[in-house]
Amino acid sequence: MANIKMARQQQLRRTAYHEAGHAVMMWFFALDIECIDMRRTATNYGAVETESLDIENWIRESQASGQSGKFHAARGIMIFLAGLCAENRAHENSPAWLQNAVEEYSQCRHDETHDLSRVWGIMAACHPDRKQGIRFARVVKKWVDEAFTIPELWAAVESLAKIAMKADVLDGPHAFQIIQQAVGWNTSRNAPYVCAGPRWKRRFQRFAVTTKKT
Repeated sequence: MANIKMARQQQLRRTAYHEAGHAVMMWFFALDIECIDMRRTATNYGAVETESLDIENWIRESQASGQSGKFHAARGIMIFLAGLCAENRAHENSPAWLQNAVEEYSQCRHDETHDLSRVWGIMAACHPDRKQGIRFARVVKKWVDEAFTIPELWAAVESLAKIAMKADVLDGPHAFQIIQQAVGWNTSRNAPYVCAGPRWKRRFQRFAVTTKKT
């Protein structure tokens, strides 16, 4: 009985860090969420609810206007990998299992809500060439890990996860208030990722370049 209770508590902690990772990354890119739902269902241990994260459509609209769509692709991949990366970092597991995760799409392609399935869809929308898509996703995955080494961002993940463990549902405004207080950046004029430093600003500015039309 004690082992079952311990296993449930460990799963709850993993779920809390996973969903907190998603939420913090959405805040990082100034995207709203409705709530963090910690109630287990038949298909999920938890979820971050939002009106829409139609990344693939945003990419297509951006490309139609003559841009690369990589800004939307990069932030989408970061958001959907953030849960796995935060969960992994919190439990000090070897990150090796995630290095090739984006290539293992066959294991999750039946489930369109699976984080890795969403990553694959974004890769395909931005990079029709599979190898290019995988290279791009690998680079962006490193950015997620790098983002969580920023002390303020990881403090936000930990603060949010601890509170989420005690609540069935945490509404979006409250979650973002927790994140903002933990980070402490002035984000009134710029998106949080811009406030993270010039490197982050440069990374996403370069994606705004217009593509050549043939």
